[in-house]
Amino acid sequence: EGKLLKDLVGIAALPNVKCIALAPDVAVASICLETLNLRVFDSLYAAAALDLDGKILSFDQSHSKIQGLTLIDPTTI
Repeated sequence: EGKLLKDLVGIAALPNVKCIALAPDVAVASICLETLNLRVFDSLYAAAALDLDGKILSFDQSHSKIQGLTLIDPTTI
């Protein structure tokens, strides 16, 4: 949990970066997903996908280990 917060603070401090609101359930899910050793952005993308329809379009195979998430290979569409 501390690493995620530290990473987010570091990103927010970058010039020309605008922060947008993140739904609390997505934020909580992203913390849980971080325990699967996903990178911060990957965990946020996965959490957002789980919050919407459970599907994610990605080449990143690390998403395939997340229960409830369907990984769609971009080359198949």
